[in-house]
Amino acid sequence: MAGIESMVTSRRRGWLSPRYTEVINNYFLNGFDKIKAVHSTKGYSQKTNGGSIEYIFSHPDVVEEIEKRRQEIANKFELNIDWIISRYMKIADANLGSIMMKLEESGFNLSVLTEDERYALSEFSVKYIEHQHNGDITRIKVAKVKKQDSKGALDSLARHLGMFDDKVTVKGEVTLVDRIQKGRKRLGKRKDDSD
Repeated sequence: MAGIESMVTSRRRGWLSPRYTEVINNYFLNGFDKIKAVHSTKGYSQKTNGGSIEYIFSHPDVVEEIEKRRQEIANKFELNIDWIISRYMKIADANLGSIMMKLEESGFNLSVLTEDERYALSEFSVKYIEHQHNGDITRIKVAKVKKQDSKGALDSLARHLGMFDDKVTVKGEVTLVDRIQKGRKRLGKRKDDSD
């Protein structure tokens, strides 16, 4: 981490080195992937380890700059939590059966659907197939309708609201060294038992 420590200077808070600035730029360009952001920045190799990456992204000035940029993006596009939740709820609440009934009754005319019902669709196409039977040709209208993923929307909503905890929290007073030593003792006992 000598290279990283040399980037930390005694300059005033809020000053970002050109290297940190490039890491942050790459973070936003690479879809918020910290590893790709660091590895695509000049001066870091593909071997830069996770500890160094976390060191960079936990630097107070880097954290502050990332949050500032996220807020700017949200403001620019008028994006906020309420808007995101309302979109997920529209997807989760949409009833494909009701949508299909409306479409069938109208001859598959999308204009009969509400804006929310149209938003819930991920795919809609209509094609005609000619079917020949006993010399008669019949045109059959075939519609393909797909709804956006309701379960995915519900999962995202629940995760955002903290109903699902994807993180494993380990509590206790045992240090990593103690755990390693206990593991070694268990391995030693297994070795003795097998002899």
